[in-house]
Amino acid sequence: PKNQRISAVMAPPMPEMDEHTDLSQLYRHLLAGSGGVVVTSAGAPKAVLTRIDLIDYYTRRRDEVRNESHS
Repeated sequence: PKNQRISAVMAPPMPEMDEHTDLSQLYRHLLAGSGGVVVTSAGAPKAVLTRIDLIDYYTRRRDEVRNESHS
């Protein structure tokens, strides 16, 4: 829209987590409704992880385990 400020459409800030935080904590944030989590390294943003990133990770892990068991 014309003459609309960015702040009018911004969502609340995403939570931040250190890259060494246990994956289960990230999972809890995403289940609680957070759209993503900013991953930090030494206090600086490094990446944004979302639900689809977790789904992709677990799908790949499942496939790796299946492939190992069929070998």
